[in-house]
Amino acid sequence: MRFSGQSCISASRTALEIVKVEDAQSIAWEQARDALKIRFADLPKILPDPFDETAQESYASRFPDDSGMLHIDGDG
Repeated sequence: MRFSGQSCISASRTALEIVKVEDAQSIAWEQARDALKIRFADLPKILPDPFDETAQESYASRFPDDSGMLHIDGDG
């Protein structure tokens, strides 16, 4: 998912399935966070400033046999 501020502007088909919506523009960060926190703990309540290119956070899956990582990056 790609966000501008707290609103999604694009998402893969898989991401849409995870959040259970058909249109990326209808996803708010809070909704995505609720869907993702099942797998990734301690996600932020709000996303970092999208223009902060130094903002980088990574979250490992909470399940020991799952090597999945979620990355949040500011890219301006």
